[in-house]
Amino acid sequence: MLKDMFSFNGRMRRIHYFLYGLAGGLIFSVAYLIVAFAFGAMFDSFAVSLVLLIPCYIAYLWFTLAIGVKRLHDIDKSGWYLLILLIPIVNFIWALYMLFADGTVGPNRFGADPKNRVGANA
Repeated sequence: MLKDMFSFNGRMRRIHYFLYGLAGGLIFSVAYLIVAFAFGAMFDSFAVSLVLLIPCYIAYLWFTLAIGVKRLHDIDKSGWYLLILLIPIVNFIWALYMLFADGTVGPNRFGADPKNRVGANA
């Protein structure tokens, strides 16, 4: 299951996208605080704690990209549409669309329906 969270393959439902994003953000925030304060105080240097946080940043970025791509796969869009989030103002609208759009009913080119619904053509 943990391996699947960091994978770019498959589809992800809206609720899982929201909850994984929320949990990932909380876990990263706690890890950031622990490393920044504990190691920063231990070594008396913020730079040391920043270097120690680089693996956390990379893992969080990978995780965020993976769940975003899987959510786009659920609405039958390519993962490259995630780049729309780099455009100011449009990114807010696109993020809301990703959060609230219903996934494709039935299987699509990215995999089976995570809700196990039967497609209209079946």
